[in-house]
Amino acid sequence: MSGAPTGVVRTPLCPVLPPELTGVRIALAARPSPRSPVVVHGSYRIPWADADGIAPSRHRALVLVVTGVHLHFVATPFREQILFPDDEHESRGGPAGFFTMDVLALMGADPPGLYHLLVSLGPHTSNVLPFAVT
Repeated sequence: MSGAPTGVVRTPLCPVLPPELTGVRIALAARPSPRSPVVVHGSYRIPWADADGIAPSRHRALVLVVTGVHLHFVATPFREQILFPDDEHESRGGPAGFFTMDVLALMGADPPGLYHLLVSLGPHTSNVLPFAVT
Protein backbone atom coordinates (compact mmCIF):
# COMPACT_ATOMS: atom_id res chain seq x y z
CA MET A 1 0.00 0.00 0.00
CA SER A 2 0.97 3.59 -0.50
CA GLY A 3 1.70 6.60 1.61
CA ALA A 4 0.52 9.00 -1.10
CA PRO A 5 -1.40 11.90 0.40
CA THR A 6 -5.07 12.56 0.56
CA GLY A 7 -5.34 16.32 0.34
CA VAL A 8 -7.11 19.40 -0.93
CA VAL A 9 -4.45 21.13 -3.02
CA ARG A 10 -4.43 21.49 -6.78
CA THR A 11 -2.01 19.19 -8.55
CA PRO A 12 -1.00 19.23 -12.22
CA LEU A 13 -3.24 16.17 -12.72
CA CYS A 14 -6.41 17.82 -11.37
CA PRO A 15 -8.80 18.20 -14.34
CA VAL A 16 -9.41 21.75 -15.53
CA LEU A 17 -13.03 22.86 -15.26
CA PRO A 18 -13.90 25.61 -17.73
CA PRO A 19 -15.74 28.54 -16.05
CA GLU A 20 -19.10 27.52 -17.54
CA LEU A 21 -18.84 23.87 -16.38
CA THR A 22 -20.09 22.58 -13.03
CA GLY A 23 -19.72 19.14 -11.52
CA VAL A 24 -16.95 16.81 -10.39
CA ARG A 25 -14.15 15.53 -12.64
CA ILE A 26 -11.43 13.05 -11.75
CA ALA A 27 -8.24 11.63 -13.27
CA LEU A 28 -5.91 8.84 -12.19
CA ALA A 29 -2.18 9.28 -11.85
CA ALA A 30 -0.12 6.99 -14.06
CA ARG A 31 0.83 3.77 -12.32
CA PRO A 32 4.22 2.23 -13.14
CA SER A 33 2.88 -1.18 -12.06
CA PRO A 34 -0.48 -2.69 -11.06
CA ARG A 35 0.79 -2.71 -7.43
CA SER A 36 1.46 1.05 -7.43
CA PRO A 37 -0.83 3.45 -5.55
CA VAL A 38 -4.14 4.40 -7.12
CA VAL A 39 -4.18 8.17 -6.69
CA VAL A 40 -7.25 10.10 -7.81
CA HIS A 41 -6.84 13.79 -8.65
CA GLY A 42 -10.06 15.76 -8.81
CA SER A 43 -11.72 19.12 -9.27
CA TYR A 44 -15.19 20.33 -8.49
CA ARG A 45 -17.38 23.36 -8.99
CA ILE A 46 -21.01 23.07 -8.00
CA PRO A 47 -23.77 25.65 -8.47
CA TRP A 48 -24.64 27.79 -5.47
CA ALA A 49 -28.15 26.32 -5.47
CA ASP A 50 -26.64 22.86 -4.76
CA ALA A 51 -23.83 24.13 -2.54
CA ASP A 52 -26.04 26.12 -0.16
CA GLY A 53 -27.35 22.87 1.36
CA ILE A 54 -23.81 21.60 2.07
CA ALA A 55 -21.82 23.25 4.85
CA PRO A 56 -18.37 24.56 3.90
CA SER A 57 -15.91 23.10 3.31
CA ARG A 58 -17.70 20.97 0.75
CA HIS A 59 -14.64 18.70 0.66
CA ARG A 60 -16.19 16.98 3.69
CA ALA A 61 -19.16 15.96 1.55
CA LEU A 62 -17.03 14.30 -1.18
CA VAL A 63 -17.85 10.59 -1.41
CA LEU A 64 -15.52 8.03 -2.97
CA VAL A 65 -17.23 4.93 -4.39
CA VAL A 66 -15.22 1.88 -5.52
CA THR A 67 -16.89 -1.20 -6.96
CA GLY A 68 -15.54 -4.55 -8.03
CA VAL A 69 -16.85 -8.08 -8.41
CA HIS A 70 -16.17 -9.05 -4.78
CA LEU A 71 -15.59 -5.72 -3.10
CA HIS A 72 -17.57 -2.52 -2.75
CA PHE A 73 -16.20 0.43 -0.81
CA VAL A 74 -17.61 3.85 0.08
CA ALA A 75 -15.78 6.56 2.04
CA THR A 76 -15.88 10.25 2.88
CA PRO A 77 -12.11 10.85 3.05
CA PHE A 78 -12.27 14.47 4.20
CA ARG A 79 -15.07 14.14 6.75
CA GLU A 80 -12.73 14.24 9.78
CA GLN A 81 -9.91 16.33 8.31
CA ILE A 82 -9.06 19.82 9.45
CA LEU A 83 -9.86 22.14 6.55
CA PHE A 84 -9.48 25.89 6.12
CA PRO A 85 -11.67 28.49 4.39
CA ASP A 86 -9.12 28.98 1.60
CA ASP A 87 -9.18 25.24 0.72
CA GLU A 88 -12.27 26.08 -1.31
CA HIS A 89 -12.59 28.93 -3.81
CA GLU A 90 -15.70 30.97 -4.44
CA SER A 91 -16.71 31.94 -7.93
CA ARG A 92 -19.80 33.35 -9.55
CA GLY A 93 -20.65 29.82 -10.72
CA GLY A 94 -20.31 28.30 -7.25
CA PRO A 95 -17.71 26.99 -4.82
CA ALA A 96 -14.76 25.14 -6.33
CA GLY A 97 -12.02 22.95 -4.96
CA PHE A 98 -9.37 20.36 -5.70
CA PHE A 99 -8.51 17.06 -4.06
CA THR A 100 -6.31 13.98 -4.17
CA MET A 101 -7.12 10.58 -2.70
CA ASP A 102 -4.98 7.46 -2.34
CA VAL A 103 -7.70 4.88 -3.01
CA LEU A 104 -5.87 1.76 -1.82
CA ALA A 105 -4.73 3.44 1.39
CA LEU A 106 -8.31 4.53 2.09
CA MET A 107 -9.65 1.06 1.36
CA GLY A 108 -7.15 -0.53 3.74
CA ALA A 109 -7.01 -3.56 1.45
CA ASP A 110 -6.14 -4.20 -2.14
CA PRO A 111 -7.49 -7.58 -3.22
CA PRO A 112 -6.72 -8.42 -6.85
CA GLY A 113 -9.32 -7.48 -9.39
CA LEU A 114 -10.75 -4.91 -11.78
CA TYR A 115 -12.43 -1.96 -10.08
CA HIS A 116 -14.31 1.17 -11.07
CA LEU A 117 -14.36 4.35 -9.05
CA LEU A 118 -16.19 7.64 -8.97
CA VAL A 119 -16.51 10.63 -6.67
CA SER A 120 -19.74 12.41 -5.86
CA LEU A 121 -20.56 15.74 -4.24
CA GLY A 122 -24.22 16.36 -3.48
CA PRO A 123 -26.17 15.57 -6.66
CA HIS A 124 -23.03 15.72 -8.85
CA THR A 125 -21.21 12.54 -9.88
CA SER A 126 -17.82 12.40 -11.55
CA ASN A 127 -16.74 10.42 -14.54
CA VAL A 128 -16.13 6.70 -13.82
CA LEU A 129 -12.56 5.37 -14.04
CA PRO A 130 -11.33 1.77 -14.07
CA PHE A 131 -8.20 0.44 -12.36
CA ALA A 132 -6.75 -3.00 -11.75
CA VAL A 133 -4.94 -4.54 -8.80
CA THR A 134 -2.89 -7.72 -9.32
